[in-house]
Amino acid sequence: MGSVLLELRYDHLKLLETGEYADVIIYTGQEPDNEEFYQDQHILKTQMIGQKPKEI
Repeated sequence: MGSVLLELRYDHLKLLETGEYADVIIYTGQEPDNEEFYQDQHILKTQMIGQKPKEI
C-alpha cells in the first residue's frame, strides 16, 4: 500500500507543477529572484490542522 500512496503523491505533485489544477499560488522573493509555488487549498488546510499560526 505504501507504494500506491507514493505514486498518488507523485502524480499529485506533477499536477501541481503545471498549475492547471492548483487553486492557490504562493509568491516568494523579489524580482529577479522570485518564485511561484502552486498548491491546492485542501492540502494546505489539512497540513495546518492542529498547528497554531506563526506570527510574523
